[in-house]
Amino acid sequence: MGSVAVGFTRSTHGARLLKRDPGRLPDEHDRETSQDQAIARRIVDEPSHRGVAAALELISDLAERKTVGFDSISIDRRVEYRDGIRLGQFASPDEGFAEIARKTLIRKALAATAGAEHYP
Repeated sequence: MGSVAVGFTRSTHGARLLKRDPGRLPDEHDRETSQDQAIARRIVDEPSHRGVAAALELISDLAERKTVGFDSISIDRRVEYRDGIRLGQFASPDEGFAEIARKTLIRKALAATAGAEHYP
């Protein structure tokens, strides 16, 4: 997260997330705990690239909606962040990386021949 976003660090969210017991019900007044558990639940339920992709998607949604505790997160490298989410669509991370790289090369080739303003 630190290389693609700011505001989601080990001290702000990571330590809490690592300590969460996804099976424990949060206190009804503890919204941050509830959100942390929802993120952790995605990874625990599917401990693979797909679970991580689902967790990244939830973090993105929480940040975009300015949810309490996630309102300071800013995703700076959106393309790379979205690629992390997109990996969840593939059977394996290797397959996903290969397809994402292929599409990136095609997009860059089109931009070079047609003009970058058409293919950002």
